[in-house]
Amino acid sequence: MQTRLKKAAGWGNYPTISGQITYPNNRLEVLTYLQTHLPCIARGQGRSYGDAALAPRMMATHHLRSIVHFDGATGVITCESGVRFAEILAFSVPLGWTIPVLPGTKLISVGGAIAANIHGKNQLGAHLFSDILLEFELADANGNVLVCNRNTHADLFWNTVGGMGRTGIVLQASFQLQPIRTVWLRQETIATQGIEPLLAALQNNNSNTYAAAWLHPTLLRGYVFMARMDDSTDLNYRAARPINVPFFLPNWLLNRYTMQWYNRWYMWRQKTGTSTVHFDRYFFPLDGIGQWNKLYGKRGFVQYQVCFATACAAVAFEAILAQFRQMDITPFLVVIKQHPAPPPEIVHTFLQQGFSMAIDLPYSTKVPDLIERLDQITAQWNGKVYAAKDALSSANVVGLKHPMLNSDAFVSLQKLRYLRLELE
Repeated sequence: MQTRLKKAAGWGNYPTISGQITYPNNRLEVLTYLQTHLPCIARGQGRSYGDAALAPRMMATHHLRSIVHFDGATGVITCESGVRFAEILAFSVPLGWTIPVLPGTKLISVGGAIAANIHGKNQLGAHLFSDILLEFELADANGNVLVCNRNTHADLFWNTVGGMGRTGIVLQASFQLQPIRTVWLRQETIATQGIEPLLAALQNNNSNTYAAAWLHPTLLRGYVFMARMDDSTDLNYRAARPINVPFFLPNWLLNRYTMQWYNRWYMWRQKTGTSTVHFDRYFFPLDGIGQWNKLYGKRGFVQYQVCFATACAAVAFEAILAQFRQMDITPFLVVIKQHPAPPPEIVHTFLQQGFSMAIDLPYSTKVPDLIERLDQITAQWNGKVYAAKDALSSANVVGLKHPMLNSDAFVSLQKLRYLRLELE
């Protein structure tokens, strides 16, 4: 078991810290570490955007990468927490099974999916990872292993999903896969003008399983991408090799002018109507560019992802985008999704029955003030911010309940920041 002092950051490369990262080789070393060391936080693939998995002491799950068991009759899979979705799909799709809930990247770990309780583009069926999660093994601060499900240690089960790693270290998990016959989807693309027509198009999606929308942040021209599985039979799943960004690009390369050009080019290349798209291209469009976060330069970037109820989403989104214009800051990417109401058992979530907006923007000295103003709008319209994307928001608008079970033993910079803000 190695421990290294090294720089670490989330996917947005903001903030960056120096900390001790321990790399246990197996579950026994995880338990030994917990029995003999000070508080830490689990770190999977580092795909959270803010400071959720950053701390003076971090425990990487990179070597917990085994698929323990798969039942080909029921589709239940059991694997260690460090296994990536990419590895599960490469194994399961040729056998006719897929993960029902897929985020925007397949390069996340199962432990990270539980900690963030990820959501996908799903409009029908399962929407949150907790919807398909059956059971997991959780190591507590004393190195004890607790089996958590909806009946046994149910309080820990529901506090762990979406709890950002603050209840313990997930060792392995079992969850339900979904049958699949093809790696192709039938995509329907609709162009819209304005926020309300875009939200209406998402609401009128009654026959497609998946949907998400892209919005031009200044022109308010949008495209809604709806999809369902194709009728073909083709399980020849080969993920394309990404084109890697080998180094951080200069900070000045992505600016309001180049991004305006890119957004106009993106609009120009979209074709409305129906088309056939590959599984990976629909679900993981950015995975085709390895280390794409380096495009923002060493300054890094932040994402503000917030969800509002259906009745007020349009006016709240307009207020948020107006704040960007008022502060003369250009968003680089805006994605909108529709969400059902989360199950009543959920403890930690930013979701409600309504719509979420995710906004990417490069970090600058203006950004902390901007986030503070966006938080005020979020509070005004009773929205919540996604903890897995948060780097600067105050605790009162983030979808995490306080206090949290077992939270003293597993400490992140995110938790410390919330506590500081609450005491001020």
